[in-house]
Amino acid sequence: MGTTLMLGSRRGGVLDAAAEAHEEALPDLRTAGNVLAVGRTIGDLAAIAIARGDPERGLRLCESELLANDGADAPRAHPHHGVVPFSSSISPR
Repeated sequence: MGTTLMLGSRRGGVLDAAAEAHEEALPDLRTAGNVLAVGRTIGDLAAIAIARGDPERGLRLCESELLANDGADAPRAHPHHGVVPFSSSISPR
């Protein structure tokens, strides 16, 4: 399922279909270890909750995801490349 389809569904006012697609995608995204896509999907689900008039639900969703992972998906160094903090990746000239 593509992000464009999900965003198009949400923007088109088809919130139920967009939410269902996002919820169905989460287990596969987690299994694949796609942390960025999981985060974006959680963010989209939170935006859908807000659009439905329930911002507290969106907040709870984000908070529960953060608590459930508690650093489990933190960036790890690639075997051939180190993880370089953004601020130190730019050298002054």
